[in-house]
Amino acid sequence: MHRCAAPQGTDLPLSMPIASFDPSDLPQLSAQLLENLKLAGHEAPTPLQRHVVPVALAGRDALIVGAGRDSQAASLLLPVVARLMLDPRALPAKSGGLRAVVLAPTREAASRTVQEARQLVLRTPLRCTLACGGTPLDETLAELSAGVELLVATPGRLVDLVERGRAVLGGVKVLALLEVDRLLDLGFEPQLRRLLLLQGLPSAHERQTLLGCAVKPPDLQRRLPELARGDMVQVRVTGSAAVHAGCRNVLVEQRVVYAEERDKQPELGKLVRRAEGLTVVVCSTRRRCEMVAYLLQGEGLTALAQPDRLKPKEREAALQALATGANPDPNPDPDPAH
Repeated sequence: MHRCAAPQGTDLPLSMPIASFDPSDLPQLSAQLLENLKLAGHEAPTPLQRHVVPVALAGRDALIVGAGRDSQAASLLLPVVARLMLDPRALPAKSGGLRAVVLAPTREAASRTVQEARQLVLRTPLRCTLACGGTPLDETLAELSAGVELLVATPGRLVDLVERGRAVLGGVKVLALLEVDRLLDLGFEPQLRRLLLLQGLPSAHERQTLLGCAVKPPDLQRRLPELARGDMVQVRVTGSAAVHAGCRNVLVEQRVVYAEERDKQPELGKLVRRAEGLTVVVCSTRRRCEMVAYLLQGEGLTALAQPDRLKPKEREAALQALATGANPDPNPDPDPAH
């Protein structure tokens, strides 16, 4: 038997694991937050949420190991929002005075996370905003000045806001770090150390810390005393179920299609036509990415390319077109003969 999520820790909450998002399982959650969960498509907790949510709602520090970004965000954002709503001192926030901070390693990850957070705070007094590269700084500053309880940010932009005096960390009650392994791999340790030790953030014993990582970095254990309290609960996704621990359904079926080089494009067209819903095609180079999109469009299929040369706003527009099924602007002819 394979375990989906294995909690490790002492004095675990008696309420775990939860079986549903009903008030009987989560009496701490307001009716509006429960309604927002349903509106966002969260009808039932994932196997990971069943363990992480009650641990975090009990005020314990938690570390998720073995889950992807989406699973980490879905499991950690809910208790972050719920704990802010339970704390009357969090409303309203003073100018620049934050109550919760969620750090993500990239602009894309932060943008997706803040979208999920905004779904959860819909029609509540809570306000959240985004701070990362590619986001207009003046908009972020205006929202911070108006008062924001929850900030989703990348480390570099958060350090910049703190040094400008536009974000105040002294009142932060919950700190969540998504993809800690990627944060360290991308070289954000200096920024993290500045935030944790030098920028006014409450100590690990004065705040709640929630961490997530796909693979636990070898030296993370050494850093944990700076990040979290000693009674942190670790929820490790294990076995073959690890792929699906953050999902409500089995989403991916893997198949291999063997084809000669000249037959790859026709075979791809057949696969795309047979697929239900959206299809993502991963190519080896930017040039091939544009060429494949162009050839698929020539077969009457709606296709768009997402090469790395796109500017942030162009990438977001293309992703929005993909998500909504809108017909994207045709890509320029990439001269497939070359």
